[in-house]
Amino acid sequence: MTDAAVNAALTHPEHDVAVVGGGPVGVLAAVLLAQRGLDVVVLERRVGIWDRPRAIGMHPPALHVLRQAGVLDRARSAGRPIEGGSARDRDRVLGSLRFEEAVLSLPQQELERMLRDRLAALGADILREGAEVTRLEQLDGAVAVVWRDARSSNAETEHRLTARYVIGADGVRSAVRRAIGAEWRRLRGTAAYVMADVESPEPSIGRSSTLGDGSSGAGLDGEAHGAAGPPLESAVLWFDREGVAESFALPGGRRWVARLVPPHRSRPAWLPSGQGAASALATAIHRRTGAVIAPTEASTFIARQHLAEPMVKGRVVLAGDAAHELSPIGGQGMALGLVGAERLSRVIAHALRSGHSGPGTSDDHSDDDDATLATWAARERRHALRAAVQAEFNMAMGRAAGPFMHALRSAAIRMLALPPLDRLLARAFTLRWLARD
Repeated sequence: MTDAAVNAALTHPEHDVAVVGGGPVGVLAAVLLAQRGLDVVVLERRVGIWDRPRAIGMHPPALHVLRQAGVLDRARSAGRPIEGGSARDRDRVLGSLRFEEAVLSLPQQELERMLRDRLAALGADILREGAEVTRLEQLDGAVAVVWRDARSSNAETEHRLTARYVIGADGVRSAVRRAIGAEWRRLRGTAAYVMADVESPEPSIGRSSTLGDGSSGAGLDGEAHGAAGPPLESAVLWFDREGVAESFALPGGRRWVARLVPPHRSRPAWLPSGQGAASALATAIHRRTGAVIAPTEASTFIARQHLAEPMVKGRVVLAGDAAHELSPIGGQGMALGLVGAERLSRVIAHALRSGHSGPGTSDDHSDDDDATLATWAARERRHALRAAVQAEFNMAMGRAAGPFMHALRSAAIRMLALPPLDRLLARAFTLRWLARD
């Protein structure tokens, strides 16, 4: 960058905020910032939306954020509410919960489409796909973002833009996190899973009923519950000696997840793939629940947990999975990322508008603004650590167990499902604490 270009960047950055990463967290942040009248650009390495099964659970705090972004009605129309859940040991009901506010089951790729449509309505040129960020340069009052256009005939050509703030929302393998030299600290909790989404007609209720995929087995609601049992739109967890199996309502079907038991704890290469993964899931589900499913494909993954330290460096802020990786079991990562992005958008908007010389100048970043970002980062860190502990608990409860530990776990679940603990547990599972703190 020439001296003249540097001087121009210092006095007039091209954008207020550059967001690196076009997933739900990055696009949501861009939507909220654009709604506040700020100049935003989003750089996304991929072209198009990755159409593979990922997160599905939108917890109540995340739904409140989607309302602010103007996509909640559309999300509710496309999604399916999960109003409660039950825990089982084969066809024995160990306990059930009802949620004060439903969790919305909506595939992540559908949420991404909605948020991108909303962003396009705010500015056709905000999202730039095929833009791979290679490095950042912190300037005095701005950040230079260097990127390459993967769609160009000369993909090695470097492009630059400047912004007064950069949000790194580019996922677990974040280039922004590497660029600022943040540590990726390992947290407790790891486990392997296999999952698939199975299309189906509407599920029925009752013992030995269909499970929403035309299969027979333990129903979604046991006879012991009667009219007071969990609602049709529910999550069902089977706690078996071999490990947990889970099923969640989806629009037009159900998601099935099973904990995998490694033959050698220290070797992750054992994970099945392709038809082997689909077969492993079908076998685990049948052995643990009695249900017969026939997924055409399935995916495996190892849940890990990490925390970035620091999350803020100068004018660069990490958000979502770039800031904290959480086990997807429990669906906490999406909610934490969306709520954190909403709070971050408010902090950055305040910082940009509290400058003494107005937008675009080099003296609009005061110590007070740093303190505000530091406060945001401290809260985000606190939330991530709490969510990680909750996710670690979920993983521990779902591991394989011998006869004694299995009986002890079943007794603990029965106790947790009784008043007043059931209400506290339901609030924890729906992340109500995230909205209060």
